[in-house]
Amino acid sequence: MRIGYQAVICIGNDSPQLAEVVNWQQVATQLASGRCVIGPSHRGGAYLIGITATRFCPQRFQQLPWQSRQLLSRLQDYCRDTTLEPALLAPLADINSKAELIAYIKANHHTDPLWRTLWRILHPLSPPCPVHPAFFTHPTPFIPCGLRAPPLPIG
Repeated sequence: MRIGYQAVICIGNDSPQLAEVVNWQQVATQLASGRCVIGPSHRGGAYLIGITATRFCPQRFQQLPWQSRQLLSRLQDYCRDTTLEPALLAPLADINSKAELIAYIKANHHTDPLWRTLWRILHPLSPPCPVHPAFFTHPTPFIPCGLRAPPLPIG
C-alpha cells in the first residue's frame, strides 16, 4: 500500500487572473494521466507547477534556477519524461512591483474585485468607489517584495 501523495500542485500568489483562467479539472486530469503541468508566466517563470510523485526529485527540484527567466525551460526539462511532455497552460502575467500592480488595477478595475480590496486596505476610511485618481497618486507605504524564494521542502 502506497502512503503519501500522487501529485502536488503549487500555485503562486502574484497572478491575479489565475482563478479565472485555470481549469482545475483539466490540471487534475493531466496529473492523473502521469503528466506534469506548468503554468508559464510571461517572464519565463511559472505561476503553477503540478508534479506527479513519480517525477518529483527533491534534490533536482531545489536546484532549479528559481527567481530567473530560465525557470520555465528548466522546469520543462525537469518534468519531461521519455514518453510524456509536461502540459503547458496559458501564460499569465504576474505582479512583482508597485507599477505592475497599478497597471493591473487600471486595466481591470471594472471586472476584478482585487482593486476594491486594495482600495479598502490602502484607504480604510474611504468607501469603495470607482477608481479614484488619488489611488494612483496618494503616497502609501509599499514594501518591496524583493526576490521570491524557492519552495521549501517539508519533512
